[in-house]
Amino acid sequence: MAVGYDMNEKKHEPAEKKTGSAYVPETLGDVLAYPMVAIPERGLSQTTAKHFGIRCRLNELDEVECIYFPCHKERGEIGSGDFYISGYKKKDLTKPKKVQKGQRSYHFTAIGEVDYECLLFGIAQASRLSGLRFVITEGELDCGAFWESCAKFHASRRESEKIHDLVILSILFGTSTALKHISTERNQYYLSKFDKPILCFDNDEATTEEYAKGIRKGKEATKAVLTMYPSYKLANTRYELNDPNDMLLSERGEDLFWAMMKPDEYKSESFIDISNYKGQIILLPKIEDEWPWESMNRITMGKRKKEVHYFGSGIKQGKSEIVNKNISHIRQDERKGPPTIFKFEEPPAMTIRKIMGYESGYKFHDPSKVIYTGNLDVWGDALPKDLTGYFTEGDLISAYERFDHESVVVYNTEGDPNWESMKEDIRHSVFVNGSQDIFIDPQTAMIEGIDPGEANRFLGGMCRDMYSMANDYNINFYVFCHLNPPKFGPAHEMGGKVLSSQFTGSRAMMRAGHGLWGLERNKDDQLPIIIRNMSELILLDERFLGLSGRFHLFYDMLTGVYEEPTQDQLEEYKETLAMISSKGYSEGNRAKKAKVESGPTAFEDESWMDKVKESE
Repeated sequence: MAVGYDMNEKKHEPAEKKTGSAYVPETLGDVLAYPMVAIPERGLSQTTAKHFGIRCRLNELDEVECIYFPCHKERGEIGSGDFYISGYKKKDLTKPKKVQKGQRSYHFTAIGEVDYECLLFGIAQASRLSGLRFVITEGELDCGAFWESCAKFHASRRESEKIHDLVILSILFGTSTALKHISTERNQYYLSKFDKPILCFDNDEATTEEYAKGIRKGKEATKAVLTMYPSYKLANTRYELNDPNDMLLSERGEDLFWAMMKPDEYKSESFIDISNYKGQIILLPKIEDEWPWESMNRITMGKRKKEVHYFGSGIKQGKSEIVNKNISHIRQDERKGPPTIFKFEEPPAMTIRKIMGYESGYKFHDPSKVIYTGNLDVWGDALPKDLTGYFTEGDLISAYERFDHESVVVYNTEGDPNWESMKEDIRHSVFVNGSQDIFIDPQTAMIEGIDPGEANRFLGGMCRDMYSMANDYNINFYVFCHLNPPKFGPAHEMGGKVLSSQFTGSRAMMRAGHGLWGLERNKDDQLPIIIRNMSELILLDERFLGLSGRFHLFYDMLTGVYEEPTQDQLEEYKETLAMISSKGYSEGNRAKKAKVESGPTAFEDESWMDKVKESE
């Protein structure tokens, strides 16, 4: 084979050199006059530079300031072996690219013809083009470092004849087009003649943002090539270092030699080995954790880790009581870290006051329940004989002193909520405070004043973030939401049904969530107390087992506690509903007569339900 420079070839010469005070284009003739010297900063000897034809331009101190890598083409038909230098890739060490701190990159230009018709770097230097193993690296300096390492290994064992059989190659145009370059007809002609193809790209990978822009790094390029050429193996360089040049500089060149001699089979990280999951597969299912209500556990088969649950209801329907009950339940579990609370419609002091009261059986936030000197209430009237739910200042102070200040983490909600900042705070609470449960109430505070279209996009991203964080951090999210009003039928406050579609961002919640819950309650002031204080918590959508169901919760106005009703309370509730259904509660409320079989959220005129189904 002949290797040389064809003076008649068309040339493209964008690279420049400084002459006096001006910059003029560099020619191939200029480059051919530069010496082949050692490149100490990259650990390459003059022998390696001569083997690959790498030339360097030196400054006044004889330091390397530019490196030139020859690019070869082939004359005539494919396989003629008549190679010539069509151009050079120039790496200018005096003009570093703008990159992130800690990353190394330099300005590249081309001299002559440097395009996809060029052969892989190193093919023209191979002494034999068949029957050998070869390695393809990501860059020319990595190629030189690999060759240098293997040559030194053979030389140390006095196997100089084996140095001539080393075939180390490199792509020319970066990892984003690695497959395209390797797949050109001429490159494939020569590569197909070798027995053992091996890849050795860098150990880096593109970020999500880079990948979206079409950027591919070492791991993505490896996957792309092996998808097309599954017979290729991998040089095992899975160390803490990024590439062969780093390994040479770290005096681990011998590792490179053995990486070539004992390559690995490629196993895609996108697919699993089922045998690795045997322990999880054959493990009998069990209830991992519990919700605070027995009926809720029976509906869901308990609570699992790494889940995101959304709770929605109308205004003042009882969401806060659900928050407090769950927080109290978690605080009493010694296995759990402190729950983290983001409450955007309540000052932090009020949040703690309500949690203390919930656990003490007092509504510490309700002035009508305070016992003043002389056994008087806030109005100066005598207290009733039954003092259930009433408290003194001493009771409040005592509850505060008993309250473990480390048992909850409360977010300072002063100012507008910022999700990007909150994500950092959640990480801090998980990894520093040991929190395993995150409460956000309400999520809709995040989108106040935002255009509806933008709000949906924002909530979609937030839901995906929480789904990922729950999985990555092994935590649970409990997200509370205001609902959009019903399009037909009574309002939520008047017993209107809760539907999945009424959640703002409901599609994202169902895609990136594990449970969608609705709280129904009729607060019509013409209804008896037993009905107004009875709610139903409904599982609208569930991912794990595809379950659904509902159960009753009763709000105790004296203590502020939200529990499942006793049998007596449930019987009273049903009897009251039956009475309303049969006789009507009042002349002015006949249109709202409730049906026993459907609970407090259904009324005689249900024609609006057909319209709901149509809109759904």
